[in-house]
Amino acid sequence: MKFYLRIYGLIIAQHFKSKMAYRVDFFISIIGMIGTQFVSLFALWVLFQSIETIENWNKWEILFLYGFAQFAMLPAQVCLDHCWQLGNHLQSGTFLKYYMRPLNSLFYFLSEVFDVKAISQLISGIICTAIAVGNMEFEWIGLDILLYVYLLFFASFIYTSMLMLASTTAFWITASNPVLQFTHRLRDYSHFPMSVFSDGFKFLFTFVLPIGLIAYYPVNLILNGGSVLLGVIALTIASIAFISLAYYSWVKGTARYEGTGS
Repeated sequence: MKFYLRIYGLIIAQHFKSKMAYRVDFFISIIGMIGTQFVSLFALWVLFQSIETIENWNKWEILFLYGFAQFAMLPAQVCLDHCWQLGNHLQSGTFLKYYMRPLNSLFYFLSEVFDVKAISQLISGIICTAIAVGNMEFEWIGLDILLYVYLLFFASFIYTSMLMLASTTAFWITASNPVLQFTHRLRDYSHFPMSVFSDGFKFLFTFVLPIGLIAYYPVNLILNGGSVLLGVIALTIASIAFISLAYYSWVKGTARYEGTGS
């Protein structure tokens, strides 16, 4: 683990050096992403002007849900940006380089790109959570904070594994970007309570495309209590299962890839 952390630090340092070669472009892109996040927050503000509650969730609880989702999807935003290029690597044959160094191929592939623009998502999550917590009638104690951190940690595996699974379809269909785009768009549904959907979509977003596990079920557990232990165990098992499935898909895909043949 220490070896991989040291290597990761060196790779990220080189990545930042390459980005700093075009500083204006780098900072403009960050400003643009921050602007996009504020547009989304403005859309929420407009919604809250006419709607006080959505399926018994008041606007502060929904804002808290939105902030949790932003935090949960942050690791994927930071570390998985290179997934969008997997199909191109497979088509051009440049993916072969990931077999030729004494490193785990998934680690090597993902570590090449570090999306610092995700800072905009971090800022958005902080703003939403701070405003929501300041207005909710919810008494935070030490155990609630520990529960929040624990659930956030495992919830982040859900969206990460979904993107990884979508990306690894490239090993079988090559052009995986439409699948990635579809998966990326699904994350918008994580910002709303699952109770707004029909029973069919609730099942779909819980057991097949687990969008509800990114934020709704963890936040519902934090705010409304219930079977906390059962919920924690269920989210932990689901997160480990999905991330294991994503890694298995990567291993099977890399095992079958034979290059471009040229």
